[in-house]
Amino acid sequence: MSKLDELIAEFCPHGVEYKALEEIASIELGRRVTKAEIDRNPGQYPVWHGGETPMGYINKTNCPPYTVLVANTGSIGYVNWISIDSWCSDAASMVIVKKDILSSRFLYHFLKSKEFKIKKFRRIGGVPTLELRKLRSFPIPLPPLQVQREIVRILDNFTELTAELTAELTAELTARRKQYEYYRDLLLTFGDEVEWKTLGEIGKLIRGSGLLKSDFVEEGFPCIHYG
Repeated sequence: MSKLDELIAEFCPHGVEYKALEEIASIELGRRVTKAEIDRNPGQYPVWHGGETPMGYINKTNCPPYTVLVANTGSIGYVNWISIDSWCSDAASMVIVKKDILSSRFLYHFLKSKEFKIKKFRRIGGVPTLELRKLRSFPIPLPPLQVQREIVRILDNFTELTAELTAELTAELTARRKQYEYYRDLLLTFGDEVEWKTLGEIGKLIRGSGLLKSDFVEEGFPCIHYG
């Protein structure tokens, strides 16, 4: 039996309680900041807007470390984990947990696993935004903190291993790409020893025909548009 199995058997043998997110955490909108303000007051703290990467860096903060962010606009529903002091704009919501019953890192892992659902909480009309009412009522499991910490330990180990493997694979792919480009240029470089012709002499260039949105169907042949 694993340590997690033992903890579950000891602390929650009959299952766990679920509560709405707003019952166990406060969901606070960030404060608006403009690109011009960032340019005027550059600093060390990342500014999280509605994207998956910082919009820039500024010299003030409003978001403490170890906070879960959910994008309200842009990459709507994207769940992010902030481990350092940051600035959260009004394009994202800070989820501040009640630490006596909920680990913020556990909440991050759980919401990340449900991100595909949260991304559907999109209010259509005008500028698309996240429907906060649905986020606030989203059900969250509440195993005892001992169980939450063990789940976090296991998932963080996988996260670290994945990051290491990704770095190794990226380095390998970069090396392979450079190797390919070297041999491609070596093998496909010719001088006067071969005959040269223009592309128009050895092939026919045909312009594609225009398409309307109404021409597209669910199944059929693939289409290259603006390709």
